[in-house]
Amino acid sequence: MERLCNRVKAARTMKSIPKVLKNVTGPGSFEARVKRITEAFPKRFWFYHPVKCPGGKLALRPKVNGSKETYTCKNGSKQVFHRWKTPNAFFKHKYGRGGEFAQGLYAVLHKLGYKVRLVLGYWHGANALWVEIWHPSKKKWIALDPAAKHGYGRKFPKPGMRVVAILNSNCKLVNRTSVYKITRSPLTHGGYRN
Repeated sequence: MERLCNRVKAARTMKSIPKVLKNVTGPGSFEARVKRITEAFPKRFWFYHPVKCPGGKLALRPKVNGSKETYTCKNGSKQVFHRWKTPNAFFKHKYGRGGEFAQGLYAVLHKLGYKVRLVLGYWHGANALWVEIWHPSKKKWIALDPAAKHGYGRKFPKPGMRVVAILNSNCKLVNRTSVYKITRSPLTHGGYRN
């Protein structure tokens, strides 16, 4: 949880909205503006995963050295991926994974004055990071996945997932597992709802 807390603290220090997002942060209704910003991320930034080798096969698990992951393909070629620890680095390099995308969206929405929080879902040794934003008229938290093409309101359908949100820069946690319930309804495509 310390790394997650550090992401929140780093995101809150962002000085200005990055130029690459200036044209989507303009005025509009709450839903239109937040949806426009969220769904700009997969159009403007490269999602670095999974790591593909020549021929289309996926790379083996990486060797990790600090924030650098080195992937080795069966033919011996290597690919290096850097995990960005600040939204400024993510916006500068324009690529990342779910954690970098979520931290970047959190930073932008926080800078614009919205009530937002980072959310961590974890299950069976894997995890996902996304953002929740408080909808002022609906009086509820809305999930945002900036790594997905249609990320406004997107849920994370992983059986057995535990979900926590960081409420503030003091790293106070709230359990959100009961909100992201598995449903069998074809209307939710077997995913989560809140």
